[in-house]
Amino acid sequence: MGLSTAVLFLFSAVVASAAAASAGGARVVPDEILVKFRTQPADVNAADPASIQKDRGCVSGRDLQVLEGRVRIRELSPLVRGGGPIRLSSPRPTGDSDDRSRESRHRRIRRHRSNAAECGSSLGLERVYRIKLDLDAGVSPEEILAAYRSRADVEYVQFNPLVSICATPDDPSYSRQWSLARIDAPNAWDTCQGDSEVVVAIIDTGVDYNHRDLQGNLWVNEAELNGVPGVDDDGNGYVDDVHGYNFAYNNGDPMDDHGHGTHCAGIVAAAGDNGLDVAGICWRARIMPIKILGAEGDGTAADAIPAIYYAVANGADIISGSWGGPDSADALEEAVAYAQSQGVIVVAAAGNENSTTPYYPASYPGVLAVAATDSADHRWYLSNYGDWVDLAAPGHEIVSLGRSTSAGARGSLISTKSGTSMAAPHVSGACALLLSANPLLTSDEIREILTTSGDPIAAGICSSNTRLNVYRALRAAIPSDGRIRLDGRRYRQEANVGILVADWDLRGAGQQTVQIDTASGDKETAILTESAASLGVFRGEIVLRKAVAKLGDGVLQAQNGQSFVAQYLDADDGLGHEGQWHAAAAVADYQPPTVLDVKATVRGVTATVGVLAGEPVRAEVRYGRTRGGPYSLVARQPQLAESPNIELSGLSAQATYYFIVSVTDEAGNETLATNAGQGYAFVTAGRTQALRVPADYATIQAAIVDAVDGDTIWVADGTYSGVGNLEIDFLGKAITVRSENGPADCVIDCRGQGRAFYFNGGETASSVVEGFTIANGGNNDYGGGIRCMGSSPTIRNCVFLKNSADLYGGGLCNCYGSNPTVVDCVFQENSCLRSSISGRGGGMANRHGSNPIVSNCTFLDNSAGYNAGGMGNYDASSPRVTRCTFRGNDAILTGGAVGNWQDCLPVFCECVFSGNHAGDGGGAVANLSGSGAVFENCILSGNRTDGLGGAMKNSDAVVIVANCTIAANQAELSCGGIWSGMGSDVQIDNSILWANSAGRNNQQTESSQVLGESGDVRLRFCDVQGWSGGLGGIGNFGEDPLFVDAAGEDYHLRSRGSRWDGAQERWVSDSETSPCIDAGNPGSSLGGEPETVPDDPNSTAIVNRRIDIGAYGGTAQASIAPPGWTLTADADNDGRVDWADFARMVANWTQAVTQCEADLTRDGSVDGMDLALLASEWRHQRNASTDP
Repeated sequence: MGLSTAVLFLFSAVVASAAAASAGGARVVPDEILVKFRTQPADVNAADPASIQKDRGCVSGRDLQVLEGRVRIRELSPLVRGGGPIRLSSPRPTGDSDDRSRESRHRRIRRHRSNAAECGSSLGLERVYRIKLDLDAGVSPEEILAAYRSRADVEYVQFNPLVSICATPDDPSYSRQWSLARIDAPNAWDTCQGDSEVVVAIIDTGVDYNHRDLQGNLWVNEAELNGVPGVDDDGNGYVDDVHGYNFAYNNGDPMDDHGHGTHCAGIVAAAGDNGLDVAGICWRARIMPIKILGAEGDGTAADAIPAIYYAVANGADIISGSWGGPDSADALEEAVAYAQSQGVIVVAAAGNENSTTPYYPASYPGVLAVAATDSADHRWYLSNYGDWVDLAAPGHEIVSLGRSTSAGARGSLISTKSGTSMAAPHVSGACALLLSANPLLTSDEIREILTTSGDPIAAGICSSNTRLNVYRALRAAIPSDGRIRLDGRRYRQEANVGILVADWDLRGAGQQTVQIDTASGDKETAILTESAASLGVFRGEIVLRKAVAKLGDGVLQAQNGQSFVAQYLDADDGLGHEGQWHAAAAVADYQPPTVLDVKATVRGVTATVGVLAGEPVRAEVRYGRTRGGPYSLVARQPQLAESPNIELSGLSAQATYYFIVSVTDEAGNETLATNAGQGYAFVTAGRTQALRVPADYATIQAAIVDAVDGDTIWVADGTYSGVGNLEIDFLGKAITVRSENGPADCVIDCRGQGRAFYFNGGETASSVVEGFTIANGGNNDYGGGIRCMGSSPTIRNCVFLKNSADLYGGGLCNCYGSNPTVVDCVFQENSCLRSSISGRGGGMANRHGSNPIVSNCTFLDNSAGYNAGGMGNYDASSPRVTRCTFRGNDAILTGGAVGNWQDCLPVFCECVFSGNHAGDGGGAVANLSGSGAVFENCILSGNRTDGLGGAMKNSDAVVIVANCTIAANQAELSCGGIWSGMGSDVQIDNSILWANSAGRNNQQTESSQVLGESGDVRLRFCDVQGWSGGLGGIGNFGEDPLFVDAAGEDYHLRSRGSRWDGAQERWVSDSETSPCIDAGNPGSSLGGEPETVPDDPNSTAIVNRRIDIGAYGGTAQASIAPPGWTLTADADNDGRVDWADFARMVANWTQAVTQCEADLTRDGSVDGMDLALLASEWRHQRNASTDP
C-alpha cells in the first residue's frame, strides 16, 4: 500500500516562566495574559458594578478597564465554561438511569484513583481568565504583569503561551509497523487485546472519526448523538459534541483537518485483526477526539487548558498529548494536576529539540514523559532527553493512520511520521491495554509498572533507562504473585461489591473462588469469572446487606461500620511460595450524610449554593422556577468535599428560583435536603439602568463587559474610535449592540489601527451587531472590519467601508467553523491588496469550514491582490448566499466577484454579478482546486477578464448552473461566458448564454458562450447563442431570447402573454414572445412561477404549464406565455410533439425519477398520466395541422 510523505510533528506550547520578569525569547501572545483571581470578578457574572467594593477582592467593569490607571483591557473571558468543567447543567429531569450512570462514573474514577481523599477541594477553575490587553497605551507587558501581581485579589498572572507546530518531513520507507514487534506487543495480545470501556482522550489536531480503521473504537456522547442539533443535550456546556470537542474552532466537530491527531489515534487504538490498514497497541479502546490546534497548527495554551478539563469531565481514563514547551504555566499545571486528582493518566511527548531542558507539561509531577527511539533502540536524534523523562518508546518512521477525509477520496488511509509525538501514543496505548486487563490499577501503579518493566537502553535518555515493553508491563499488571482488589473502600447497603483477582498463573482457568469474611461472622464464597478482556483476570460481585449473618447464602451480611475481607489462595506466587493468601478489605457504611447548612449567595444573575455536610460528599443542586418542582435544571460538584460550592449560571434577571440539594457520600448513601418539602429559594438581581454609549459607558467594550445575556446596548449617533471601540469582543454573551439611528449616523472608525469587532467566544445568532458603518479597519492579516473565529453572530444592516486585511477578508473574515448570519449589509471598497500571492476575499473571506448565511447584501468595488475581489471561500467553507449583488469588484488573478477553492460548496440563489473584473480568469466567478458551487436564478452580465471565462472559470471543480442568465460578459483570451477545464464537471440547466464575447474582435460564437477544455460540460434546456448541437444534451437551441432591455440590464423575457415590469411595478404584455418562455425542463417544478396572470388570477385563457429558461424561471417574476404557446410534452424543444418525445417517455416508463423531462406531471414517476398528456398534445397538434 502507498504511504504518504512522512512528517514529524510536535506541538510546542512555549510558555512564559512564572518567575521571569520578561517574556524574553519565549513564544507567547504578546497582548494576552492568563490571570487567576482569588475571588470571582463580579462583572464577568454580571453583578451590578456599583455594589462591588475593591476591598472585598473583587473588581468592577470600570476597575478592569483601567487597572492602576494604566492598563487597558479589550477582552476578559473565563478559560473554562460554566464556572468549571465539573458543573453540569441539564434541561432533562433526573431519574434512576441518571443515578446509575453517575454512580458508574464515580466508581470508575475511584477504582484507579490514588489520592481521592486528598484532592477533594476545588481548584478554583472558574477564577482563571484570559485577558487581552491594549498595548498601545504605552505600558510594556512586563509592567502589566507586575501591576497585576501587586494586586491582593490576583493569585497569579502570566503570559498566554503560543501552541504551534514543529515539523520535520521524512519520506515513507516502511510498509510494516516495526515498533509493535519492538515493544513485544504481539505476545501481549495473546493475553489481552483491550476493552472498549477504556477511554483515551487524544488532545491534538482532532481525529478523523470517519476513518474506517477507527470504527467501533470511538467515544460517542450518546446524549448528543440522540439529541437535538444545536442544543446542549447533556448539559456539559458544549453543544453537539457527539465525538468530542473542537477548542481550536470552538465548535462540536473535532474532525482532524491536519492529519497528526489521526496518526496518534491509530497508534493507540486502530482496530486490530480486522484486515484494514494498521493495528493499534490496544485493539479495543475508545478514542475521544479533542482538537486544540487548527489546520495551520495555530493555537494557544488557553485552548489546551479547557481541553484537559473537558476530557476529565467526560470520562477519559488517559490523556495523550503531543504538545509542550520549555517554560511552565500555572494554569496549565493546575489543569494537569486536576486530571491526575481524578485518577486520569496523563502522557506527554518530551519534545523534539535535541535538548535536556525540561518540557511542559511532560515535566510536571506525575506526567509520563516519553522520549523517542529508533528501531535499534538509539535515541532519535531530535528527541529531548534527561532525568526528567520517564521512559522511551518508538518514535522514528512510525506507520499509522492517515487522514482519510483530507481531500475526499484522495485522502491517505495510512501515513508515516517521526517524533516524540509518535512515541507518546505508544505509551498511551500501553496504558489503555493495562487498564483493560486490570481496571483497578491506580495511575501511580501504572506509572511504576511502565517505568520498571521496559527493556534496557543507553543511559541518559530517560530516568528509567528503559524503552517500553508492553508484554512485560502486562505481566506486571497481572503478576504471578497474584492481586485481589475491591472496587471501593466504603459500601452502602444493598451495594454490589466488585471483586477483581489478577494472577498470571491462572490464565485460562475460567473461574476463581474468593472467600469473604465480615466482622459480624458471616462467611461467603464468590465465584469470579475470567474477564473477556484479558486472560488471568477474574471479576465478580456480591451484594452487601445490613442483616444478621447467615453463612453461605451468597449475600454478605454486615452491620454499619463493620469491615469485611475478601481473599483467595494463590497456589504458586511465582516466587517459590505455595499456599499464599492475598486479601483486600473495605467497610460497610449505611449511614446517610448529614446536611448541616444550605446557603445561596446571589451575585447579579449568578448564584452559588454552599453546602455544609458532616463528612466529604458530592453535591447536586436541582433547581427551577416553580416552588416544589419540577426542578428540571441540574448543577453538580462531583468532587468529595465537606463544604462543596455549586455555581448556577445563565439565570434570568429579577427572577425567583427554587432548589433542593442532594448530597452523596463516598459509599453512595444519599441525603436530600428539601427545606421541609418547600425547597430553598433565591432571587436574582435586575438591571437598574439601560446600557447606553456614551451616556453611561465611554466605550462599547465597557458596556459589553457589564452586559448580561439578553441585554441591548444602544450606541448614539457619532463616530467611535480608539481603545474600547477597537477589537470589540462580545465575550461570548448573547447580547445586541445596536446603533440608535442606523449606519449613516453611527460610525466605528478604526483608523487603520485594528478591526471593529472580534468574535472568538463561541457567540451564536443571539449575539447581534446592527446598524453601524465599520470603516478604515486595518493592521490585521484576517478580517479588516470584523473577524469571526469559531463564532456565529448575527451581523445586520451594517456598512463595511474601506477596510483592509493583509491576507483574508478585507471587510469580514469568518474562520474555524464560524457560521454567522449576515443580512442587509453593504461591503464597499474593502480590500486585500498587500499580498500578491495571498490577498483573498476583498469584501469577505470564509475559511476552515465556515458556512455563513449571507442575504440581501451588496458587494461593491471591493478588491483582492490575488483572487476573489468580493467574496472568497476556502478550506471546505460553504456559505449560502441569497439575493446579493456583486458589482464592480476586482481581483488581480481570478474571481473578480467570487472565488471558491478546496472542497467548498457554496450556494448562490437569486444573485446578480455585474461589472466585475479578474486579470487571469473568471471575471465574475472562479471555481478552482477541488471546489464545487451551485448557482440558481442568478444573472451574470457585463463581467470581464483578461484571461479565460468572462463570467465564470471552472478548473478542477464541480459546478451546477440552473436557471441562470449569462449575458454580455467578455474574455480577452477565451470564452466570455462559462469556461471549464482541468477535469471540471459542469452541469448547466434551464439557462441562457447570450451575447458573451471573446478575443480582440469580441466574437459571439458558441465557444464564446460555453467552452469545455479537458472538462465535462453538460447542457440541458439552454438557449446558447450560435448553438450547433455539438455539445449534445436535450432541449437546447440558439434563438434570440428577446430580453426586455439587455443594455439596461433588464433580463426579463418579453411575452405577448404577460411579464413583470419592474419600473412600473406591474404586469404588462409585449408584441413578441421569447422562445425561452415555457422552454425549460418539463420535469422541473414551476417553483414560484405564477400559475396564471397575477393581475387576473381568475383568467383561464393564460395558464402556466412549464418552467421558463433564464434567471427568472421558477420565480414569481417569470414571464407567462400567451394562449396556445406551450407544448409541455415537447422535451427536445423542436417545436412539435412527435416520436422522439414518445421514445423518451418509453425509456423512462414506470421508473421513479427526479426532474426527468418525461415526467410531464412532475409527480416523480413516468406513467399513464404523462402518456395521456403527451397523447393529448400530439392529437391536438395533428388536428391543428389538418384544419383548413
